[in-house]
Amino acid sequence: MTVVLATACDTTECLALHVGLPGASPDFERTAAARAGWDISRPGGPHYCPACSTGRGPVLDLGDCERCHGRRIAVADGERCLACGHLTPCPHDER
Repeated sequence: MTVVLATACDTTECLALHVGLPGASPDFERTAAARAGWDISRPGGPHYCPACSTGRGPVLDLGDCERCHGRRIAVADGERCLACGHLTPCPHDER
């Protein structure tokens, strides 16, 4: 059995998740979530997603954003998350 750690946002009605890598240690996952913009500074919580910690949340529509699992839309430079604003650039050959 492989364990996958996930962090959920503690803001009321926020659906944001930070899903970890299979088999990764809790320390690795805390560092990865923090680098993705999650506010996990308090041991044991509460934890806040990038959208809520910057005042843009809560995440109400799920999608495939790497940072908060919010919904993304196509923009000129790639895809932008409607919740946290993270830009996923288009691969160079698709522009």
